[in-house]
Amino acid sequence: MIATIKSEVKDNCLYIGGVSLEKLAKEYGTPLYIYDQEDIEYRIDRTKKAFKSRKVETNIAYASKAILTSYIAKLMQHEGLSIDAISLSDMYILKKSGFELKNVYLHGNSKSDEELYYAIENGVGIIVVDNLCEISRIKEIVADLKKKTAIMVRINPDIYAKTHSHLITAEKNAKFGVAKESISLKEELVKLKSEKLIDFQGLHCHIGSQVNNGEAFLTAVNSMIELAYELEKEFGIDVKELNFGGGFAIRQNNAEKEPDTEKLLSGIIKLVDRKAEELDIGLQRVTIEPGRSLVGPAGVTLYQVEAIKQTAGGVNYIMVDGGMTDNIRPSLYGARYDAVIVNKVEAKKQKLFSVAGKCCESGDILIKDIKLPEVCVSEYVALFATGAYNYSMASNYNGLVKPAIVFVKNGKQILTTKREEIAQVHQNDLETEIM
Repeated sequence: MIATIKSEVKDNCLYIGGVSLEKLAKEYGTPLYIYDQEDIEYRIDRTKKAFKSRKVETNIAYASKAILTSYIAKLMQHEGLSIDAISLSDMYILKKSGFELKNVYLHGNSKSDEELYYAIENGVGIIVVDNLCEISRIKEIVADLKKKTAIMVRINPDIYAKTHSHLITAEKNAKFGVAKESISLKEELVKLKSEKLIDFQGLHCHIGSQVNNGEAFLTAVNSMIELAYELEKEFGIDVKELNFGGGFAIRQNNAEKEPDTEKLLSGIIKLVDRKAEELDIGLQRVTIEPGRSLVGPAGVTLYQVEAIKQTAGGVNYIMVDGGMTDNIRPSLYGARYDAVIVNKVEAKKQKLFSVAGKCCESGDILIKDIKLPEVCVSEYVALFATGAYNYSMASNYNGLVKPAIVFVKNGKQILTTKREEIAQVHQNDLETEIM
């Protein structure tokens, strides 16, 4: 069973953070996202300790695309983390939550003028430029607003991360970043030296997501340091910060090995310290952007069994009240999860089941072939390691509402996001007459 650090079994029933999952299901309904707050705090602490340099400042920016709510933003600020944002909506919720926007990195390969204006007007810390034409637009906006902003440039170092093809972000034809070899990049950065309202901070890269390949990360780090050296020594461009992105893998099921993220982060820091000293570059700060590795293992999704069926071909289906609308990852990325029947955790797993979602799609299968005890209609199924990219990618397909989110810790629970109501799903539907 892959559960959170504060999971336990009492009388055959699963508890997380000292709270019964069966109790939470009855109180808040299902599907339900549950987060073990202590698990998140533990993983942040481990990351901080591993990512510590003796030569430069180290910074951890939470990759908010994993999940972003007001409560998450407040928790990350409480833990002293920066945050990355992708859109106007992200910046809005961060501001609404009270998160200090000076500690925000704005990402995006296709930023609108509205997003850039909002970021600059509201003092977002760093805009991560994804393409060179974006620099021209930022020049116009800072001149219009008469406000200064800081930028980094996202580099595509052409590194193939061994992960799902949809999760690779740094091979040469990926849509993200500026090619490391780009002559235009160097020319543009030289021009920026005379800009009074744009402060060039440094370089960013990100090689992919759910990457369990330490060598790929170290290759990227080495590549970025070499580029920083070239810019500084040959073009007189100060590279104050290097941001190596995130994408660190987590263990999603019993068949997978637990990635040694702490060893990897320690290796990154050792490489940075050694290379910065060897090359004598003026690097001041290094940043990473973990998302999944901080919140993924802390999340559990709870479903209620609505039907049980055996097909003519002998497949035993457990039909649950959620599916690809609250967890698209099995359909999109082939993600595999472990699960338990929450009131039969220690019962003998005697039958092979597939857990099917309720959407009208043959591909809506949450888990294919998992051994579980005999299950009854109305019992609850818990899927583990679902804390990242589930709520943030949730949809209203088939008119389904998005689940609620509950955080648990030390026997306490708090509802942080309400379950969506049907009226909210259709609130933008206009009652217009036929033309």
